[in-house]
Amino acid sequence: MKRAVLLVFLIPALLLAGDYKEGFQSLLWGDSLATVKRKYPKGKLHEGIWMVKQKTANLPAMLGMEFLEDKLWAVHVIFDLENTGQKRYLDEFQRLEAILTEKYGKPQNTVRENRSPVLTEDHVLDDLSAIALDEGEYEDDWSTHESFIMLRLSGGGFQLNLSIFYGCIELMKKHHEIQKKKDEGEL
Repeated sequence: MKRAVLLVFLIPALLLAGDYKEGFQSLLWGDSLATVKRKYPKGKLHEGIWMVKQKTANLPAMLGMEFLEDKLWAVHVIFDLENTGQKRYLDEFQRLEAILTEKYGKPQNTVRENRSPVLTEDHVLDDLSAIALDEGEYEDDWSTHESFIMLRLSGGGFQLNLSIFYGCIELMKKHHEIQKKKDEGEL
């Protein structure tokens, strides 16, 4: 009888804890901030996000690790390609796309958008210039049982940005629910 009562209380607690098998590099979704600090000791906490500079995919990058109720739910990888020229951004986007496709399969969604206005009757901005002006974007995304991954080439203010977002689908949903309640003034 005691075992049955213990299981009734233990099983829901285990389900809430999340038994994730995926994550980012050596981290698993649901890892605590303390665990992340041990694995990435050179980081700094900034507005609740653990920020770490390190090479990722052989490129200099800033990692931003977000937590929900002390559980890792998202990692933003922002690559630092400043002063390397527009073509390098496209080359690296394509290289990262190949790496992620090899790991996760064909992207579920692909966006190649150029919303630039016509400059003359027969000339529009090329894709990279349009992206730098926030008039276009390149984006691929993949998902697994636990994770959502988005590779993005975006821009604004005549600059390009190359990034990858990794998120835990289950915790991401919970994060969005909490954010929605905050936006509606319920929290």
